[in-house]
Parts: sequence; C-alpha cells; structure tokens
Amino acid sequence: MNLSQETVYHYTSKIRTFMLNRKTVTDRDIQRYIERKKQECCLDYVSNIIYAFKAYFQDYKGLRFIDGYKHASGPRRMKEEIEPSKVKTFIKAINDLRVKCVALLLASSGLRKSEVLGLRRKDIDRELRCIIPTCHSRETKHSGISFYNKEAERCLFKYENTLEENAE
Repeated sequence: MNLSQETVYHYTSKIRTFMLNRKTVTDRDIQRYIERKKQECCLDYVSNIIYAFKAYFQDYKGLRFIDGYKHASGPRRMKEEIEPSKVKTFIKAINDLRVKCVALLLASSGLRKSEVLGLRRKDIDRELRCIIPTCHSRETKHSGISFYNKEAERCLFKYENTLEENAE
C-alpha cells in the first residue's frame, strides 16, 4: 500500500487493540468502537483509527462495510503559540549538542521530528540555509523547501565539527 514503516506500525497497533479478545468482527462492532472512541479521544485520533480500519478491513481483507465511514471532523483548533522567550530558555538549557541542533532545526524549519532526524548532508544547502528533504516520497506529504535560521546553522556547524573530530 506504499505506507511508511511508522504508519504500518501505528495502524497495526490500532487494529491489535481493537481485535483484542475478538474472533469475529461485524460492522456493528466497528461502529460501537468508533462511537466509544469519539467520546474518549480527540477527533484526529479517531480519524487515524478509521484510516487504520480502512487499510486493514477494506484494502487488506476486502470487507466493503467500512466504505461508508467518514473521517471524524470538528472545529479546527489553533495550537497555543509558545512565547519566543520560552523557546530560547528551553534551547539554552539543552546541554547535548545533537539534541540542541535538532531542537533548533525543528523550531526554525517547520519540519517534523522524523524528517529532521532523517536529514542527510546532501539535503541541506548551507549557503542558502535551506533544506530540500528527500524523505517526502510518500503520497501524503509533498513539500519542497524549508529554511532554517542562523542560530541553527551555527549549531549545525559545531555539531558537524564534533563528528569530524570523532572520526579522526
């Protein structure tokens, strides 16, 4: 299905949880489970359960009763903005150079954690301070270029120097 390993892991986890102590599954079982999860969990999580169920029951098992399920939606909520001074305090408190570098790249580039951790030297244009990740080969996210700030560049430079020193 061209899914990432991480997506497969999350989907199988959701299916295992649902299938625990079940030998057979009916449309009504799924309906009750999703309704219960709507009461207990946020809508994004419920939507992920529906994605997992569609991948497993519809695409893998060929059961058509999951076709009619729509992804949970509700009002969009804005994430709380963190004050820049709090971000600076947090980053200054980090002692590990690699962790600090990752934090600065996350804060300034807009990339996800897994995307930053998956970066290679060839993904980064140091002259322009831009990132052109090759990790976006999946169907769900298509992004082009991200940029990072001077502070992240300085930290990245220090981190690369420590790698080179350790390699010698």
